[in-house]
Amino acid sequence: MGAKLALPGLAFLAAIFAAVSLRHGHALDLDRLAADVTDTSDAVGKLDAGSTALAVIGLTAGAVGVAFLARAIGSLLQRSWFTDADSARMARLLPVSQLGRLRRSLLEDYKVDLATVWPPLWMHLSSEDRQEVALARAAVRDGATLIGWALLSAVLAVVWWPMTLIAAILAVEGRRRSNVAMQDFTQTVKAVVQLHTAELATRLGLTDPQPLDRSLGWRLTAHLQNNRLFEVAEKHRNAT
Repeated sequence: MGAKLALPGLAFLAAIFAAVSLRHGHALDLDRLAADVTDTSDAVGKLDAGSTALAVIGLTAGAVGVAFLARAIGSLLQRSWFTDADSARMARLLPVSQLGRLRRSLLEDYKVDLATVWPPLWMHLSSEDRQEVALARAAVRDGATLIGWALLSAVLAVVWWPMTLIAAILAVEGRRRSNVAMQDFTQTVKAVVQLHTAELATRLGLTDPQPLDRSLGWRLTAHLQNNRLFEVAEKHRNAT
């Protein structure tokens, strides 16, 4: 995890160094950049051991900090891709548009309300199944983080125009990866519902082992919704 954060962060710090060194006026002057790198290396070489260690620590911390910033930007972007209303009710989030299609599909095919069934279904899943969902969700996060790097690169382009090209490439690739990852994630959630919802109904004592169908899906959804209404009523009664 540390290397995954630090390496792109170090690359971005190197881009910052190049931007400060060259700016727009000498944007492609590699000789100037090489000279600045040499001067900086010579200056670092004259430091004592303690100062060198502090410089390395500071550089690493800066790299990780920039990486966290890119990830934070990606998280903000995901809030526009995912629904907040359902996030409180689902252990893992789904994209707004694809969530709508998936929920409609599950309602039409199995009478399963995803927002109702997902929390207990998540608790029922094995660690391996949860890991599959988590990995699919992480791929969405990584795509959004790549767009975060694109936005940071666009900011740096104000000082050094070559970063405009890098920002454009990162934005296009980040969006492509995000779209693919969101589709995979939605399909993973759908497969989990299809494979394990009947097991959950059996575990709750609603039926003997049987495949998931519309009748079973409706009974499970109604059972869980009634339990939720009872819990809400109990909380209200206790509060008063």
